[in-house]
Amino acid sequence: MDDFYIGYSKEKWPERYRFITRLFVLIVLLLSFITVLLFVRNVNDYADGNFDYNQLVELEGYLYVSPVPALLIAEGNRGSELALLTGFRKRSAGPVLQKWIDDKLVSREGEKVKLSRSLVEEGNRRILELTAGVDALIDALDGYITPPPIIYRKKAQLQGEILDAKCALGAMKPGHGKIHRSCAALCIASGMPALFQRMDLEANGTRYLIDWTAFKDNRAPGRYLSRVGEPVVMEVTIGNWFDYEIIKPEKKSYLGRIYSQIEQSEMGYCKPVIGENNLK
Repeated sequence: MDDFYIGYSKEKWPERYRFITRLFVLIVLLLSFITVLLFVRNVNDYADGNFDYNQLVELEGYLYVSPVPALLIAEGNRGSELALLTGFRKRSAGPVLQKWIDDKLVSREGEKVKLSRSLVEEGNRRILELTAGVDALIDALDGYITPPPIIYRKKAQLQGEILDAKCALGAMKPGHGKIHRSCAALCIASGMPALFQRMDLEANGTRYLIDWTAFKDNRAPGRYLSRVGEPVVMEVTIGNWFDYEIIKPEKKSYLGRIYSQIEQSEMGYCKPVIGENNLK
C-alpha cells in the first residue's frame, strides 16, 4: 500500500506517524471496550430487582401514612409484610393518601383497602407504585390494624449510602452510586421512601428504612440530599417498624462524607472508621 499523503503537500506522511496513529486508535478502542465491560458488570452486580412497569394488579392490605407511606400485606406463605408506597414515576404517595383521607374515602391509618398498583421487587422487599394516582384506591374494606409505635433502641453512627427505595429495589439499574445521584436526590426530595445501605465491616449491605419525621414536611433536608449517592457517616437512632429496621436522624445529627484514600492523602489526613457502637 502506498504511503498516506496529502494532495497539496509535497511531502508524504512519514511511516512512523502512520504507526502512531494506528496505535492511538487501537488504544482508544480497547479503553472503550474495557469501560463498557466494567459498566455492564457494575449494573449486573446491583440488578437483582424487578419492575413490572404499568402492569397493574389489585392487592389488599392495611394502609399507613407515617413515617412513610406503606401497605401492610398478609399473603399466604409470605406472612405479614410491609410494602412501601410511591406515586407515579418520581412522585410521593403521600399526597395521594392524604387526599383519600381528606375526601373520607379512607377514614384513618391502619384501615384495610384494596389498591391497584405496579410492583417493584427485590428479594423479600417490595415497593408499590400507585400508577393511577388517586384512582388507585379501588375500595375501603372492613378491617383495621392499629399503627404500632416505632421502638427506637440505640443511637449509632453508621457508614453507608443514602438510596431512594424505588430505584434501589429495581426501578433503575444501577440504582445507587454517583451515576445515580441526581435521580435519587429528585426521588427523595419529592417525599419518596429512602433507604440507607451500610458499607462498614460490622453489617455490610444491611439496608434501613429512613424516618424523616424530625424534619419539615417529613422530608429529607438539603444537607442530606446533597450527600445522596456517596459514602457518608450518619448519626441516627436505630429502631424497628413492622418487619423493617428503621433509622431516624435528628435536626442536629452529625452527617459527614467518607473520603477515599486518595482524597485523604491529598488533604493530609485520615478519617477514623466509625462503627455503630461508638456513639453513646
